[in-house]
Amino acid sequence: MTTSDWLTILSGTVSIILALVAIAYSYISARDTNDNFQKTKDVLAEIDKKSALIEMTVSQSQKELLQAVLKILNESIPKRVDATQEIGIKVVQAIIANPNDSEKILKAFKSVVSTGPIKTEN
Repeated sequence: MTTSDWLTILSGTVSIILALVAIAYSYISARDTNDNFQKTKDVLAEIDKKSALIEMTVSQSQKELLQAVLKILNESIPKRVDATQEIGIKVVQAIIANPNDSEKILKAFKSVVSTGPIKTEN
């Protein structure tokens, strides 16, 4: 056997060994990839559970906050407008509707106010 024959046999053997090493590393890589995929699925499932819990908690908090704001608004808004407020509102509306007659409207309002408080039945 010549030197070139030995080199051919040696290079073929090295090629076979390198192919076997590449196959082994690809198997290890595939196994690790599969493990990472399973771990990722588990983590995503856990995240999904926690996000559902967070969404429910936030929704409940928003409902409670809305109820609190509505309660505060309902308590701070007067239940009914008294007669003088109604007359004041009507005077302002009349002045806005007829700005040229505002002096007559204000004189009429002054004469009503000067008579004293308006009494209403409860």
